[in-house]
Amino acid sequence: MVDPAGNPVRLDPWQNIVGVGWDGDEPEPPVEPPGPPVVAPSVRATATKTDVAGSYADITVTVPAHVDGDLLIAQIARSGDTGDDITAPAGWTAIFENLWVAEENAFGDCVPFGAKMSMFRRTASSEPADYTWTYDNTNSVRRVGGIASIKDADPTTPIEAFDTDTSTACGPGPGTPPRTLDIGNVSSTTDKTLVLVGFAVTETFMPSGAPLDPVGFTWGKQWDLFTGPVTQSVQLQLHTKKFPTAGPIGPLTHADLLPGEIPSIVNATIVISGVPT
Repeated sequence: MVDPAGNPVRLDPWQNIVGVGWDGDEPEPPVEPPGPPVVAPSVRATATKTDVAGSYADITVTVPAHVDGDLLIAQIARSGDTGDDITAPAGWTAIFENLWVAEENAFGDCVPFGAKMSMFRRTASSEPADYTWTYDNTNSVRRVGGIASIKDADPTTPIEAFDTDTSTACGPGPGTPPRTLDIGNVSSTTDKTLVLVGFAVTETFMPSGAPLDPVGFTWGKQWDLFTGPVTQSVQLQLHTKKFPTAGPIGPLTHADLLPGEIPSIVNATIVISGVPT
């Protein structure tokens, strides 16, 4: 064996000469270049619909401004009983479907009525003006829904992770202190993600104003839909936030509920991956 100058080199068993090949001129192994940078997804536009009148079996939501290739996320909710499922129009893929929990009435009894929420996705391509979601029957007394167009989402696997949870509406009775709801128990495995948190709330007799507003939850609010302080009303919220690095998303700041209200609450956390440039 020789060194780069052509001089013989003696190796003892314990020696290790780095960068010297058998003929003295072998190059160092190549260094792998870094991968392409990733752009974090962001919301391009939104469109929503609130149906207050009762006894209808569907809800139609306008498609928001978008370009082909955008990720469309739909969040649809209703008030009703456990058997009244939400069905998506053709071409939409369910992220999760028909997440439901019962509520407690004014007498402290658990009743088979509550919030049900589904979320779907599709890649935008020659979209119609709107889409219609249907229900199993006309017990969906109130219906709300929204569609968000998201740019720069990974075109292959846009949904990196998601988690859902419900708040048990059948508690110790009306007038109890505010309850809490843990959200966001999910992690991202890539940098530069967009995280969505959605809530659906139903209460037989909601007070005036929004019954659910997460305390200390400073994310961007994409929509806050409420059918009003009417019987069997429903509220729908969607929040978003960009996360620059991979890792746990939550648990996030919990939601404080108004004292004396025992609503039915469902929530979901969805992680959307960015697209390499």
